[in-house]
Amino acid sequence: MNKTILLCLFLASTFAAFAQPTLTKAGNAPVAGDIFYGYSVDTAGVDSGAAGASVTWDMSSLVKIDSDTTFFLNCAATPYCDSFPGANIVMRTDSDYSYGISGADGLQMIGAYSDTNYIHFTDPRKMTAYPFTYGSTFKDTSGMTFSIMGFDIYFNTYNTVTADAWGTLKLPNGTFTNVLRVQTTTIQQDSSNFMGMPQVNRSRTESYSWFAAGIHTPLATLNYDTSGSGTWYLNDAKYYKATPPPPTTGIGDVASRGSINVYPNPAQGVVNIQFGENRDRTTISVLDIAGRELLSSTSEHTDHVTLPLNEIPTGTYLLRVASEGQAPETAKLIVR
Repeated sequence: MNKTILLCLFLASTFAAFAQPTLTKAGNAPVAGDIFYGYSVDTAGVDSGAAGASVTWDMSSLVKIDSDTTFFLNCAATPYCDSFPGANIVMRTDSDYSYGISGADGLQMIGAYSDTNYIHFTDPRKMTAYPFTYGSTFKDTSGMTFSIMGFDIYFNTYNTVTADAWGTLKLPNGTFTNVLRVQTTTIQQDSSNFMGMPQVNRSRTESYSWFAAGIHTPLATLNYDTSGSGTWYLNDAKYYKATPPPPTTGIGDVASRGSINVYPNPAQGVVNIQFGENRDRTTISVLDIAGRELLSSTSEHTDHVTLPLNEIPTGTYLLRVASEGQAPETAKLIVR
């Protein structure tokens, strides 16, 4: 083969291997059905590493100390959707809901529900921008207000977001190439009037997040408290595993898959889901034909779950089983 052609092929393959990643809505925006497993880690010895091009960050020895699961839902599948007009994507962790608007140019948060409190952004917070690549940057100002024990609390946040590096990221769950690192500088001021005494607090944080094309969640995040005079304190570090939603065209096309056994089906009153093996953390959801979540139950360290169906009307539903560290499994459930 001609040497010039060989050289061109070599250069083309090298460029593909080390291409700067670009975040896009199609490749990176979360969608309803996504499940993210977050693993909090021991922060001792963890460092954000260098900025720049073709960097390697080795976090393969991170030590997990806790975990959580985050679900992304359609707004209509949540109990507080009516209080957040315009929301088209919702993030749920435990009993907390964050409401957002996912658009062609990015994702912005408009409010949240937590511990009986409705939190509304008076100025939505821009979380991501598309397209976003090495050297991209944007600034955002947001505000929100909520009440606790009858007292109003106001937050104003000023963010500067920059893609300051790209390269290879090594984590306990694998090595990821063509990763984009995003640095966010956040200055936050909260104010309140407690019993006639105005109070104002200010804080500053530096956050680093790593992303890869085609993955809807960050691969890892580090959050530093930089409020002190020149002192950075790493107060939170996590890495993530993502489970995408199953490809289905409707409940009628969904059959039982994977290792779950659902019985009786059709069911009346209760349904049993057998896993075939003990699973650390499993969430079972019943969804209607529109994708709304009607029932959800989370279990720990068990090989089966009995789910009550007393509140579920007669009909055909989608049963979704999401176990930590595994792809989700789905089955058509008929309730009589």
